[in-house]
Amino acid sequence: MEYCVSILQVHTMSTATEVTATSVAPPPKKPAPYKPPFLHTLIAGGIAGTTEILIMYPTDVVKTRAQLSTGKSQGMLSTMASMLKNEGFFGMYRGIIPPILAETPKRAIKFAANEFYRPMFADKNGTVSQLGAIGAGVSAGCTEAFVVVPFELVKIRLQDKNSKGLYSGTWDCVTKILKNEGPMAFSQGLEATLWRHALWNGGYFGVIQYVRSLLPKAETKSGELVNNFTAGALAGTFGTILNTPADVVKSRVQNSKKSDGVPKYRWTIPSLALIAKEEGPKALYKGFVPKVVRLGPGGGILLVVYTYVIDSLRGYAQDQLSTIYPPEGPWRIFFTQRAPATSTKDITLLLIYNMVNTNTHTITLAFLLLSLSCITYAQYTCSPPCVNGGNCLLGNACNCTAGWTGPTCALPVCATDSNGLICGGNGQCTAPSTCKCNDGYRGSDCDEFYCPKGCVNGTCASANNCECQEGYTGIDCSTPVCDPGCQNFGTCIAPNKCNCDTTPGWIGAHCEIPVCNSTTGLCQHSTPCVGAGVCNCTGTGWVGTTCNLDRNECLMKNFTACDSRTKCSNTQGSWLCSACPSGYVGDGKTGCYPSCKYGCMNGGFCSGPNTCNCTGSGYTGDQCFEDLDECTTGGFCDPLVSCINTVGSYMCTGACPSNYTGSPYMSEGGCQPVCLGGCASGLKCVSPGKCASSSMGTRTVVMLAPLLFSLFLLLWI
Repeated sequence: MEYCVSILQVHTMSTATEVTATSVAPPPKKPAPYKPPFLHTLIAGGIAGTTEILIMYPTDVVKTRAQLSTGKSQGMLSTMASMLKNEGFFGMYRGIIPPILAETPKRAIKFAANEFYRPMFADKNGTVSQLGAIGAGVSAGCTEAFVVVPFELVKIRLQDKNSKGLYSGTWDCVTKILKNEGPMAFSQGLEATLWRHALWNGGYFGVIQYVRSLLPKAETKSGELVNNFTAGALAGTFGTILNTPADVVKSRVQNSKKSDGVPKYRWTIPSLALIAKEEGPKALYKGFVPKVVRLGPGGGILLVVYTYVIDSLRGYAQDQLSTIYPPEGPWRIFFTQRAPATSTKDITLLLIYNMVNTNTHTITLAFLLLSLSCITYAQYTCSPPCVNGGNCLLGNACNCTAGWTGPTCALPVCATDSNGLICGGNGQCTAPSTCKCNDGYRGSDCDEFYCPKGCVNGTCASANNCECQEGYTGIDCSTPVCDPGCQNFGTCIAPNKCNCDTTPGWIGAHCEIPVCNSTTGLCQHSTPCVGAGVCNCTGTGWVGTTCNLDRNECLMKNFTACDSRTKCSNTQGSWLCSACPSGYVGDGKTGCYPSCKYGCMNGGFCSGPNTCNCTGSGYTGDQCFEDLDECTTGGFCDPLVSCINTVGSYMCTGACPSNYTGSPYMSEGGCQPVCLGGCASGLKCVSPGKCASSSMGTRTVVMLAPLLFSLFLLLWI
């Protein structure tokens, strides 16, 4: 740089000396107010774009990861923490070379095209309305989209976490896309990109004009910077809200490879509907937080840097270069009697001004030289460094030696099968062309399965999986199958064959048949053999090991052999009961029941020989045929009311008298006295308005007397 400064100083000083010596013309008039030419806007836009991408790029990587995911989205901070943990700090800048190379022309075209289109939307007075500012922004966005599509495609492919290890760097990604998908693949997603940039630029430049009209005019440089950042940040945020759904579609369209078959996402509007249907409307704003975190402040950074560079060029052109005559040739500049600028800033601005205003090819050459210098510098800044003999290339990418791949050449390369699976998908590549096979696989490429323990009674069908013959099971088909299994602790020794020798007393194919004649003899009296040497005598009149001894039921405790009114006589294998006594019927074994010769009527029942129990029926007599006078018997109606006898029943007339409550029927509690205000604890209302102790009172005795008399009559009868 010092060399460049010194050369320019010599050139300007010599030129200035020539002017001093030969100039006789009067000083030139001051030129008209500076208007940024098209190339000025290109330069300012390019510098602004490069500055913004270097500062905000990590948020763009997080945004792309979120938009490419089809499951539940992670938060921005979670995604960023995961990337730092698994891919390191430089993983946040993975795929930055295409955006850096694209941002200069991209942002340059954004601002230059906007300035180019604004006059087309101006009125006859040259004023651009709010709608005109939006139209100019949309037009600039469409122009910008055609430039950025290839760069965006490469960036999306590199940012996708599933492409880690697939591409070794930017150039490798470009060549593989060109080879596998053809040159037209670089235009993939153009329609979605047009939507994205048209929406963002229209919102961005439209909001900038609107917000600037609302903000107070800045009196200082710092105030102007704050105004520009505020307008740019708000405009960037609004543009992001408008274009995020289109950006989600663009990311998915550009990440669809030709080898994937028919792409799931092709056109913007149908893709928006498909994503909303399958993943919900919120999925259209996947990656919105990291995107707005980038493009909100990023929009402010763009406007601040762009305005600063334009103002710097304008200021220098109007102040430092106001005395320069229009050049007669590409390298001739005439100065007045002023000392030439010698600072780095002045010389740089002078160089830019000269290049822009003298030779268009010069500015192009300068950008090419700048790009080449960045590429040359990038060759020596790979971090983390390349390993296994790899060489650092363009943009933090490694050129790996044979047998190695990955961002740092740390991943070994092994052959793939016809399906593209490394080590046949049955192992891990641990070194170049060396596979460590999973259990059950072998071979240099892990493409052969086997059963390590062999298959005794079957064949090996897949890794560690024997297909057994019928009647055998187990990992090596060595275990016989007995269906439904060996019972009583028998062991299966062959298909459906059990060994019962280990459990004496059982026989049969499955040891399910008990044996009772091995030592004790057969079970007697048709009793069943239920276990090894065990006869079941239950329910018979026999006992003993083989049920050969008579059971004396008449002497058994807790066994009611006969009714208590009869006599029990034991017999061989059974017993007999004597007949029921007179007045009873039934079998002595099943029980003797009382008999009433003429039967019981009106609900009565026979409770003893020729004795009917008429209780509760409303009748009396030997056969419960005579009406029971409940009023005479007493105890059915409260003494305070009248009782009327009816056939088979009775009636209590009237209600309880005044100062009494309750029912006149004694079965329902009778009439109870009322004590207004209640009685104190331990006292009871014994008559209207009178409380006394809870011991039995005179009225209670009077009420119970008829009941006790009726009970006496019943017992006596």
